[in-house]
Amino acid sequence: MGGLFIFFSQILLEATASRPSFKEVLRKQLLKILVLVVILITTIDVISYAILTKQKITDVKTKTAHTVLLGIKSAILRGDLIEASNFLYSLKRGNFIECFKLDLKKVATDDCETNLITAVGKDSEKFIIQYDNNVYGDVLLHFNFTQMRQDFYFRVLFGIFLSFVLYALLFYIFNLISNTLIKEVDLLRLSVEVRPPERTSLKFKIQDFYSINEQLLENLRFRESIQFQSALVTVAAQVSHDIRSPLSALNMITATLKDVPEEKRLIIRNAVQRINDIANQLLQKSKESAAQSSSADISASDLLTTNTIALKKFFLSPLIDEIISEKRIQYRDKMNVDISSDFSHSYGEFAMINSNELKRVLSNLINNSVEAFAEQKGKIIVSINNDHNSDQNTVSIVVHDNGKGMSPHILAKLGDKGVSHGKDGTNSGSGLGIYHAKKAIESFNGQFEVLSKVGMGTTITMSFPKAAAPSWFVEKLVLPSSSQVVSLDDDLSIHQIWKGRLQSLNAESLGVRLLSFTSGSEFKNYILAQTDESTGSQNKDATQKIFLVDYELLNQNMTGLDLIEELGLGDNSILVTSRYEEEHIQNRCAKLGVKLIPKGMAGFVPIKITQPKIKYDAVLIDDDELIHMTWQMMAKEKNKSVILFKTEAEFLAVASAFDKTTPLYIDVNLANGVSGIDVAKRIHALGFSKLYLATGYAEIEKPSFITAVVGKEPQV
Repeated sequence: MGGLFIFFSQILLEATASRPSFKEVLRKQLLKILVLVVILITTIDVISYAILTKQKITDVKTKTAHTVLLGIKSAILRGDLIEASNFLYSLKRGNFIECFKLDLKKVATDDCETNLITAVGKDSEKFIIQYDNNVYGDVLLHFNFTQMRQDFYFRVLFGIFLSFVLYALLFYIFNLISNTLIKEVDLLRLSVEVRPPERTSLKFKIQDFYSINEQLLENLRFRESIQFQSALVTVAAQVSHDIRSPLSALNMITATLKDVPEEKRLIIRNAVQRINDIANQLLQKSKESAAQSSSADISASDLLTTNTIALKKFFLSPLIDEIISEKRIQYRDKMNVDISSDFSHSYGEFAMINSNELKRVLSNLINNSVEAFAEQKGKIIVSINNDHNSDQNTVSIVVHDNGKGMSPHILAKLGDKGVSHGKDGTNSGSGLGIYHAKKAIESFNGQFEVLSKVGMGTTITMSFPKAAAPSWFVEKLVLPSSSQVVSLDDDLSIHQIWKGRLQSLNAESLGVRLLSFTSGSEFKNYILAQTDESTGSQNKDATQKIFLVDYELLNQNMTGLDLIEELGLGDNSILVTSRYEEEHIQNRCAKLGVKLIPKGMAGFVPIKITQPKIKYDAVLIDDDELIHMTWQMMAKEKNKSVILFKTEAEFLAVASAFDKTTPLYIDVNLANGVSGIDVAKRIHALGFSKLYLATGYAEIEKPSFITAVVGKEPQV
């Protein structure tokens, strides 16, 4: 927000000094930027679709060649040219094949017109017919990709059209902003106009004249400051109001982009949301500043840091990943600038923050690093560290670069208002960036620390108190052994992530299998096929299933939540979506008993595969070998399962593998004077509930945690 207020201030001052050219200069610069945006968007869209079309043509040729060689194999091996030709004729329908020429060693057939094909061209493909290292001839296929290329040209024109629609909307937004600024500047110039006082016949002493002049100048500066802040607040409120309508149009268009891949949709949605957040905060700050109009000297940066900032619980990793994605796009023309992230130790880390302020701080810090790189070359890593070994229970965001670094005397002053360093060749070294960042982080009850060394780079650490994970969040993905994980997502890369995660845990050896779907209808048919009509259960094969379902399914008429609700899968389902923060989705998940995993964190969520607990008919702890032999003999006769231990230590070494409801029989007096009652008490503390004291004494007082006192004879 500091950057916006400084930008408005500079425009107002420039307009006051040079009113006639202000509007013209602003609109010319805006036009240049918007034209560049249109060209960039159109170019990216055309190139990406051209690559996709080329890949599709290659895939068609490869798939057709494979089909041909398999389809004519039996006919070729028998030397039946007619059957092979008939197969190729049937293949022409719906496979982009215009004609073919089948040339065996002794016979040939030519489906193409005379002189239509004389050599292999860009739409022709020649394949050698070879089976078991024997060459039988070749087949020449001529493809017709005219329709596919027409679709490509239509997509190019449609992309240009959409780009110009976006251009028109953005131009409308900034046109409103420029008109509002100029109107407020006119009012400001009229309100602060100072007329020279009328001449009087009074004569003042020189010192009195200077004193009065200083007082008048001070009053004038005070009045200009108040009126400037008032105009700035008015502009902020007006801009926030005027931007609503075009934002609604952008949101409407974004909702209709069903053919755009999810990664691009996410970037567009985040960008629109950030504009909306900025508009909301402009309005909020204008209200707060208006309520504080009695304050005399408030700078643009102070407007952002002196008010109470609303804090909310946020999952840090996806929030920071949004900013990193934005900055990568912003600096993609700087080939030698590498902006990366490290979230390997960040899953499940929440903190009470203001997301808009944190995004702004991170954005400014990354800008600072890039601007300070020598020769525009360097690396920036943004990481999240959970301080598990610390008594403070904090989580830290670390921004590290390998730039110039700073000397100790500069480092000591950094964070003071007006202190900047290292931005050679830029006009952005106002010193407000670090100052505002420090103020903002401290307003979150956090700490802001800068470490730097000349020639080694700079590390900025922002630490916050940890917050508990919300109820909708999956902190750990627990998979029982011999279970099945069923994944539904239109993005193939997500299926690859789950496959890789399970392979790294050697899940298949523990009986955990993965089944993947990209189509909601196929997923639905699979579930219905698994339904036992007699019981209504969706698990005919009795295998426990865990469903990992995406919310948005590209070009499909149902969401993942719709399918979960319709099929009654809520108890065993987890929604894996990039829209996890949307309140209506969280509320619906809570209603269905579904938890969420942010899609961007699928590669980091901890996965644990649990083994089933072992349950025996009885467990005995007794140091008497004769008692052991008696129990073993009786268990064998009655076909019961028992396990025998001589000491408490032997049992505790394997206790975690036992079911907590297994009956445990403990001798009252163990070897070396160990009390069986004390042993039973310690075992009870581990969660075992069925504890029996085995004793030869007729009378013994039963402690409250003991189920019963029994004799030494086998209890099986």
